[in-house]
Amino acid sequence: AGTAFVTAGWYWLLQGSELGRLSQVFFLVPVLGLGLAAVFYGERVAWMQGLGLLFIVGGLAVQTLEAHTPQLGLPGSILARGKKVR
Repeated sequence: AGTAFVTAGWYWLLQGSELGRLSQVFFLVPVLGLGLAAVFYGERVAWMQGLGLLFIVGGLAVQTLEAHTPQLGLPGSILARGKKVR
């Protein structure tokens, strides 16, 4: 029954969001898992795991900032008109 609610929520979120942006949530699973294990079970986070978390969060930050960069036109619009890109 628990997965039914999660699946229904996933499809509800898909109706109002882009799949590419929404799929970034999956990259947060190890971050949240390690964080919850540290808080609730007293697990120690090794430096290598911390470094991995930084790479994950950094990659998501770069992707998010890149997605908000305004475009001058539609992708490929310059090439579609037959003009050379210099």
